[in-house]
Amino acid sequence: MRAPQTYVEQALAIIEPPAEQREAVRSELMRYLETLPRIAAKVRHPAVMAAERGATKRQRCYLKHLRATRDACPDLPDWPPASTRFVQELDAEIDRVQQELRSRHGHKPRDGIASMVVLHAAEYLPAKRRTLTNGGPWHLLSMLLYEVATGQPNRDHLLNYMRRMKRIARCLPLVD
Repeated sequence: MRAPQTYVEQALAIIEPPAEQREAVRSELMRYLETLPRIAAKVRHPAVMAAERGATKRQRCYLKHLRATRDACPDLPDWPPASTRFVQELDAEIDRVQQELRSRHGHKPRDGIASMVVLHAAEYLPAKRRTLTNGGPWHLLSMLLYEVATGQPNRDHLLNYMRRMKRIARCLPLVD
């Protein structure tokens, strides 16, 4: 990871603030870039991610126990009618948990850090420079802020978050 001053100079080159505001923007950027990694650590907190994984693990364990209970229940005709209802409810619960586990596959969680840096990059740029162009000022500044926050350079997935923000901004425009 490069020195914060290098990031500030690159960001200033992208933002192109007026000469009389350059030092104020520089100090604001320096302060923001110093706190960004700490903010990003809270946005993508390991305990939150582990809790999400833990919920899935608990569901799989629950499903395993439900199946073991179902296997232990014999399908004998001499069982009382109440036990038949129990087996039906058990089968329904197994189906529900399987469906819930299946619905989770294929969904990638949103990147909270990407949303945050796209929003902050937009705040530094005037509305006419917030274009959805690959390699445009908004995209470059977003990538730069994302690199400071995560250490991962050149993340093109930020364009998706820019598009989402642009759609929302049509309803609720950013104040300039």
